[in-house]
Amino acid sequence: MIIGTRGSELALKQVGIFSKKTGLKPEFKIIKTKGDRSGKSLKELGSGIFTKELDRALLNHEIDLAIHSLKDIPVEIPPELEILGICERGDPRDCLVSANGGLEGLPPGAAVGSDSERRKAELLTLRDDLKVEGIRGNIPTRLEKVDNGNYDALITAKCALDRLGLQDRISQIFEVKEMVPAAGQGAVAVVKRKGDDFDFMEKDEEFTCCMLEREFIRGLGACRNPVGAYCSFDGKHHLTGLVYRDGKRITPEFDGTPQEINKKIEQWKHRFI
Repeated sequence: MIIGTRGSELALKQVGIFSKKTGLKPEFKIIKTKGDRSGKSLKELGSGIFTKELDRALLNHEIDLAIHSLKDIPVEIPPELEILGICERGDPRDCLVSANGGLEGLPPGAAVGSDSERRKAELLTLRDDLKVEGIRGNIPTRLEKVDNGNYDALITAKCALDRLGLQDRISQIFEVKEMVPAAGQGAVAVVKRKGDDFDFMEKDEEFTCCMLEREFIRGLGACRNPVGAYCSFDGKHHLTGLVYRDGKRITPEFDGTPQEINKKIEQWKHRFI
């Protein structure tokens, strides 16, 4: 079995998570993606910039499975492929890294690094005096840019710092109500070819929550509007959505079974769109 992955330290950690989850010790093939090669912003590059090359390798039978951060997988993937399962979901929340402490400690007009339109919109909702600037590179590179004074702070996924053993760099964790995460944030996903039979992963409640989040953002224009979603389960499912339209923050909430939530999402979208 050959696993396709990006080559960053975080991506290789995710391959380790897959091995621990399944008990398998596969070979892995590092594949450079458009997002890894380009210095352009995520908005300029569009969707699928971290997944298309791995999709192609799967379709060409160069690899047997692909490991991704679920949030990087577009909600519409090639019809010949499907998500096999979720290896692990870490803390889905966003966090702030800054030498000035939390958000309140940042001076007026402070430069905060983020290449996410969602994070930018959410941050400016909390503090509209800040200056959000694009930032590229892997996590260590981004942290170095903060340490060198190129940025006053950085917003990133808490799970990324957790997996790299960099929890001590976190200045503030944003609760879901403050900053709704990207759909699937924190989840390590496995993609396979349809028709290939693997029996070492189950579609559990964690998987269901992630799929409901992806269903919320489907069709909302994720490349044009800042969007997010987070779903939890405590005997029933609770989903909080996020979309910005004309600068207005909208956070609908849905409760119930997966079937009920999907129906409520479609009814809400019909009125919203």
